[in-house]
Amino acid sequence: MVAGFTRSAATSDARAQLYCWVVLAVVVLLLGDITEARNLRRATRHAHSSEGHRRAHLRSCGTIAGQRHILHLIERVCADCHNLYGSSTEAATIGYNCRQECYANPEFEVCMHQLLMGHRINEFRMLISMIQAP
Repeated sequence: MVAGFTRSAATSDARAQLYCWVVLAVVVLLLGDITEARNLRRATRHAHSSEGHRRAHLRSCGTIAGQRHILHLIERVCADCHNLYGSSTEAATIGYNCRQECYANPEFEVCMHQLLMGHRINEFRMLISMIQAP
């Protein structure tokens, strides 16, 4: 009879332990979803602020009519550099600085190097000068 009691207690302990593991797994999964949702909200906020910075910097570029394809190439460098750093405050700063003075700044060249595009700096300097023309 003692052996039967021990076996029953062991089965009960195993079930309790299994229940604890299941509850723990559910909690971990829920926390992961909550964290992912927060990160998505942050990324969306940064995307909107980045878009505002881009529009503000376009005012310093002079006339870009007919040269939107050039602007798209140049802007892609700053956007990719911004994305390289994720949703940190450093990313927002880099995206902002990359666009300063209509992209004619040292931060733009740093971004090009970080994106392994350093060999194309002279080409992009020429493109930048084209969109800066009045």
